[in-house]
Amino acid sequence: MQDRIRKVKCDEGRPACRRCVSTGRNCDGYGIWGGGGTASSCRPDRLKTHYDAPYRLLPVSLVVATVSTVEDEAYFDWFKCRTSLKLPGTFILTFWKKLVFQASVSEPAVLHAVLALSAAHKSEIEDGHRLGGHDGLPNEQEKSMLQHYSKAIKSLQRPCATDERSTIRISLIACILFFCLELLRGRYQIAQTHLRNGIELLRALYARPAMTDDGIILVGPCHVPIDDWVAEVLLSLHLRAVLFNPLAQNVLFTLQAFESELPASSFRSLHHAKLHLDRLLNQILALMKQCYQQGLSDDAQPPHALLLRQQRIQDELSSWLAIHNASKSNFSIQLSPFNEFVSLLLLNHHTMLTLMASTCLPHPTPESRFDDPTHTASFRAIISRSATLWRLIRTPAARALTTELFGAPPSLPSHPTANPSPKLNLKGNTSRSTNNDQTGAGRDAVAEMGWIPPLYYTAIKCRVPHLRRRALALLGSSLHREGIWVAGIVGPVARRVMEMEEDEGDGGMRGGDVRSMGERRDGRKLGVESGVEIGGAEDAEGEDELWSGLDERRLRMMLAVPEERRMRDVRMQLPDEPGGKVGVQCTRRKKDGVWEVFENEYDVSSGCWRDRAEVGGK
Repeated sequence: MQDRIRKVKCDEGRPACRRCVSTGRNCDGYGIWGGGGTASSCRPDRLKTHYDAPYRLLPVSLVVATVSTVEDEAYFDWFKCRTSLKLPGTFILTFWKKLVFQASVSEPAVLHAVLALSAAHKSEIEDGHRLGGHDGLPNEQEKSMLQHYSKAIKSLQRPCATDERSTIRISLIACILFFCLELLRGRYQIAQTHLRNGIELLRALYARPAMTDDGIILVGPCHVPIDDWVAEVLLSLHLRAVLFNPLAQNVLFTLQAFESELPASSFRSLHHAKLHLDRLLNQILALMKQCYQQGLSDDAQPPHALLLRQQRIQDELSSWLAIHNASKSNFSIQLSPFNEFVSLLLLNHHTMLTLMASTCLPHPTPESRFDDPTHTASFRAIISRSATLWRLIRTPAARALTTELFGAPPSLPSHPTANPSPKLNLKGNTSRSTNNDQTGAGRDAVAEMGWIPPLYYTAIKCRVPHLRRRALALLGSSLHREGIWVAGIVGPVARRVMEMEEDEGDGGMRGGDVRSMGERRDGRKLGVESGVEIGGAEDAEGEDELWSGLDERRLRMMLAVPEERRMRDVRMQLPDEPGGKVGVQCTRRKKDGVWEVFENEYDVSSGCWRDRAEVGGK
């Protein structure tokens, strides 16, 4: 670019033209894909902080996409003002803030992917239902979405970039946008296919990546920060998907574009803290995967090497918490209301990771160890923080902003009873779930980290009856999605697991009756009908109001679920169409050593379950 201005032939050096760098000039590179900068911009010490630095991208306000119709212009504006702010969740990175917009100016594939995603998001927020008309035929929004989706794919098949690396970058951005689009459409299998394709492309982008001793592939840093911006978003989405089914055959990745060790005193930002938490989650998942692959039995003594890795992870988690708290006390992290919200999310994920790390190795009673008082305190902390988060998003200011941009705030929690109705049947008949939640609307969809995984983990691993039901109540408080973590799916699954463990008709340990969902102790109903709201000024009643539908006195009298009734390895196969069927498999080991495998199917549209138990060998 500078060479063209100076009328000097460019030597096409990467990431910056050597003619410019050698004379001390600032090289503008080759547009968005070509790097640029000065000689100092490529120094290794720059790579540790480039996530927080601008990289010659135009401000979004200056980006004007070339669209052919007024309708497309409206979709682009919708993406700029709403979709790009909502879908990323709590961490709106440079990828979403600038990179996607500038790529859409020069790359037709990215532009059409943006317009398709915007059409899907706009339809769900404005119409309150999934794409398509009530008669099952495509409506105008869906037609626009499909047209741009098709054009984006065709553009990828005819790449305009002059080199392979730029082509891969364009495809990676499109993969991320396609993944988000299919999440909004409720086509989770196709979404995961896009994610897997993106991971394969990423491996091609980072040639010959290194690998850690625990099998985690290291990617980055790259001389061109754009590659690392794209990689960070893709790998974060991949990590949430791996967490969804941690024992599946997954490849684990982590970024090297920031410090591999915890900082000495404080985090630079909450984003910095989140990156280190993701690195620790990768290590925990790798440890769980290695234990599973080695086929270690419950009674086996874990190898010394695995014990050392577990201890190292636990030490780092303890250090992470101390550094996070120090960052707040020394004002490295300013506690605005938004940062308080993000901090609580991170703390909940840290608590979940601490539980996972301490229980990932073999144990004679692998599920009963969650009854340890220390673990119970951790579950209680997750629920308490989640209740605070629930209130934060219902304050008058947050409610007004959320309603203006994205629709109504979450509804009141509903409470699962100790006696499911109708009676659960494990013998293969169809039964209706007590939770008929659907998969949620686009106004409640984000692609990143949120509060669902810690609550789901609490609901399936904590066997303290009243705490378990509190977690389920919070999961059911909104039709919310965080990537492939869908509250309207994982909530009913967690409730099903609880019912199967506690069902008295099959020898379970269920206690006495409690009131129906959403019923107060005085018999009045919570919800719109009674005019009762929780949030804002009504918070004076504190946590008791959140759980007023639960008869906790009776729940606290319930007997503990014995080890042989506790479910393990709960796995889900998500549907590939809106309102489809979710496949669920879980196992438990009886006293005589016989394994029971339960294969269930949950119909999202009807809220019905169909299941059958298969008895395996010892």
